[in-house]
Amino acid sequence: MGTIRIFAALAIMLLSSASPADPVASASSAFQADAAHDGAITFPTPFVAPLKKLWSVDFGGQVSYPIVAGNLVIVIASGPLGVEMAAMDVDSGKTIWRKLIDGGFGTSYLAYDAGRLFLMTDQGPLRAYKAANGIALWSTTLPNELDFNYVPVAANGFVYAGGQESGVDIYQVDEASGLYQWAREFNAGGQGATVGGGRVFFPTPCEIPALSPSAGKVLWDYYTGCTLEIGVISAYYQGALYTPGQFSSGGLIFDAVTGRPIGSSNGGIPAFAGSFGYQIAGQSIVATNVSTNNIRWHYTPGTPLSLPPITINGDVYTLSNDGNLYINDGNNGRLKQHIHVGLGSATQQNGAPASGLGAGQSRLFVPSGSLLVAYGKE
Repeated sequence: MGTIRIFAALAIMLLSSASPADPVASASSAFQADAAHDGAITFPTPFVAPLKKLWSVDFGGQVSYPIVAGNLVIVIASGPLGVEMAAMDVDSGKTIWRKLIDGGFGTSYLAYDAGRLFLMTDQGPLRAYKAANGIALWSTTLPNELDFNYVPVAANGFVYAGGQESGVDIYQVDEASGLYQWAREFNAGGQGATVGGGRVFFPTPCEIPALSPSAGKVLWDYYTGCTLEIGVISAYYQGALYTPGQFSSGGLIFDAVTGRPIGSSNGGIPAFAGSFGYQIAGQSIVATNVSTNNIRWHYTPGTPLSLPPITINGDVYTLSNDGNLYINDGNNGRLKQHIHVGLGSATQQNGAPASGLGAGQSRLFVPSGSLLVAYGKE
């Protein structure tokens, strides 16, 4: 375990300069729960395993991370008709609306805020829809860009999206009107923005910039020497920014206010609850105290884990490559429930960031192979 170096944060990580804790999401509005990508969901009522399956839909192809918009759960799916957006009732799984899109699966991503659903596809444009019925609201062609391959986030009235072919990397767009606000260019492409602590972060393999939301001003910029991995998304939590390291290089942890490195990590994107972070490292899910670097527990299910974990009311939810869901107590790692979800008609699991777990309306939503499965207490 000594070689894992998970959350090798210094004891001074709880800095006096850190921003107050951002509110925890009650429903998934983006990949890894919210615009901070912290993987944390809190339901107002108890939500404790054992859970039972409420409904299941087989799309016949891969399924994206879910967005929960009121009483709807919305995904992108690749099926017999092509790539589509589909919105289902959270209680019954009944399809409320669906429509084909002109993007490819794995390069088409969703975000949600304040009743609006935002779709970014590889060739653009950026589109907004009324989440309740799928009616188009606006479509914006972003300037000087050809390849839009970033996961969008929407927060505080703005959408952040981008690409990497013509120099501009990140754009801010007004959620209500679709009007382009500002753009910034960096040394290399990343995988998407992270919003937290009053800042917008846009990690790339070569640099980690923090921007002001109001005008895109660079507040700090840490140059990595182009050592970070392409294709990872960073997480913001309690005043720190986590850039994961998944393959040949390690990730870094920064004081989100000053940009000073305060630790490193070799695992995937973490999820958080309270004073602990949870991430996949090797074949295990590992819990680490974010302020002391002490490993709290680790659990090795015996099958490779695929999608990043999320937490719901402090418990940890993780999915394996072969469609097995593990629910662990966040405090001690005790396995509360193991559920074989399956892969449906698909033959393999789709990886992050195209896919990921989600939750909302006292439901857990698991995309596994071609399936979207809802679990709850009723």
